[in-house]
Amino acid sequence: METRLAMSGGCVDYSPTVRGRRLIREIERLRHDSGLSMETAAKQLSWSVSKLYRLENGRSKISTDDLADMLDLYGVRSPRREALIQLGRDVRRRGWWTAYSDIFTGSYIAMEAEASSIRVNAHMIPGLFQTPGYAREMIRRARPMISPEETERRSPRAPPARKPCSADRSHQRSM
Repeated sequence: METRLAMSGGCVDYSPTVRGRRLIREIERLRHDSGLSMETAAKQLSWSVSKLYRLENGRSKISTDDLADMLDLYGVRSPRREALIQLGRDVRRRGWWTAYSDIFTGSYIAMEAEASSIRVNAHMIPGLFQTPGYAREMIRRARPMISPEETERRSPRAPPARKPCSADRSHQRSM
């Protein structure tokens, strides 16, 4: 399973992946939809409340047997049941990126691999980086019906020359 284990104060914490988060979110939702409190569900499963809490909050891995017991209690039937059992199995699979753990040190690679879509706002450059020509072109494309004069009127003027930064060493007083 593509988990990340982190040492924190002498104890090892389990950190669920995207698939793991999806599974625990679904399990918790099923319990709520069943109208069961955490205490009632734990009692009916013959578990401690602590165990159910750890499973629902991603502090511990959900075994296939524990998952099946929860699905029985929450009244989940096929085909949804099989899909959740398969998701529980998939949680244990290692991702392709784990072979490169020395290169990919953050958790974003796992999220990207599991994402169904990735959105990047590449339609506009932030205002600070816009040139007057870029701004005119964006206005022209967004409002093709307006005249060139109106496009020019709506365009920002060139920013004034940059003032020296106070952090610039050449402008600081010597101490």
